[in-house]
Amino acid sequence: MSVQIVKVSDFEKIASENEFFIWHFTTETRSLVLQPYHKIIPAGLPNPIVDIVDLLNLPYFESDAKESIDFLINLKDGFSQTLYRHEEKKVAPIICGFKRRKFIHSTRHEGMCHCTEGFLEVIGKTNPNFLKNYQEG
Repeated sequence: MSVQIVKVSDFEKIASENEFFIWHFTTETRSLVLQPYHKIIPAGLPNPIVDIVDLLNLPYFESDAKESIDFLINLKDGFSQTLYRHEEKKVAPIICGFKRRKFIHSTRHEGMCHCTEGFLEVIGKTNPNFLKNYQEG
């Protein structure tokens, strides 16, 4: 399992080393549920990202969404409207699933949220075997 903080310049290397991977583009904006894997959470508070990534043994990467905005907008038409709030000058967090170099799914798809359920849906749509292997294990 790989859990790393990276930059979008690492994308080609990551894509060549991992058939499937999850990439969390994080922000300073507080999420109601999901905090980055590497964020220190006060004692006693759960971090579902850590539990899910560790339990499913996911190849998981994090980088700053603000530094990655051009990369993200180029992934999919329409992301610009849901990722960058021009009036607030803020970037929203997003979790994306990839198969090699191909973008598969994200927590910014219509009807999705940046929450535990959204994270699990991204995992399942990116590679159902991640969840299937857990159920069989």
